[in-house]
Amino acid sequence: MATTRHLSWLLAAVMLAGSSPASCQKTRVLLRGPFVHGHATPQQADSVAEELRHQLTQTGFVELLLPSPPAPQVRANANTPAAGVVEPMADEVIDAKLHKSGETYTLTLTAVEAVEHLTYTSRGEAKSLAEFVTTLMPEFVQRFTERHGPERVVIRVERGFDIYPMDKYFGVSDPFVEVYVDTILVGVTDVRQDEKDPVWNQAFVLPPGAPRDITLVVCDKDALEHRELIGKLMVPWGRDGTYAIRRPRYVRDFGKIHVSFGR
Repeated sequence: MATTRHLSWLLAAVMLAGSSPASCQKTRVLLRGPFVHGHATPQQADSVAEELRHQLTQTGFVELLLPSPPAPQVRANANTPAAGVVEPMADEVIDAKLHKSGETYTLTLTAVEAVEHLTYTSRGEAKSLAEFVTTLMPEFVQRFTERHGPERVVIRVERGFDIYPMDKYFGVSDPFVEVYVDTILVGVTDVRQDEKDPVWNQAFVLPPGAPRDITLVVCDKDALEHRELIGKLMVPWGRDGTYAIRRPRYVRDFGKIHVSFGR
């Protein structure tokens, strides 16, 4: 399976590299991190960043940008620039996070397009960093190239209605939504603090191919930053609408989410 994905990525890279300069304007990409968590080390993050930079530049249409000076890899909040770090203007930003717990590494790669704020996330676990080189990274880079093509499909998580209050005292939640296609995580919305009717209006690029099952997992982030499940909903591929959040063994719904599709 990994070999097939790798060959697909190589084919895409060769096709893009063979394009004429006039027909292939380079995309300016800012790579942040990887930021280390758990027992991961800055040295391990450096090796991941080097390989990811290599695979991105091999596509032939990416111009990699780096913050100046280089951002520290240990940060409390990886979503904002560190003090004193100047980030160049980019068409897309890739945030990378490397976590190690016990003998397991987790690598999370999130790309955000600057103008339309289209987002997609790839996350994988491995027993060694070398596994990411032939599995998660090629898959991520392939999706990165395909998202600019005419066949891309985008799901937009627009807003929620009457989200179940996990904070019973104040009657609200801090909701966010995870978007899955089959079992593949393709994106996570921002957390909306103390909201019963949150507005996200965030779009995520879906993997190419035949229509598949789309699952939205609605969660609450509590005071200790824990993820608490509110419920789930199934969304038919390409069908705009408002869908009820459900939980097993409950007849009632736990709120509603409105989504739309586009390209």
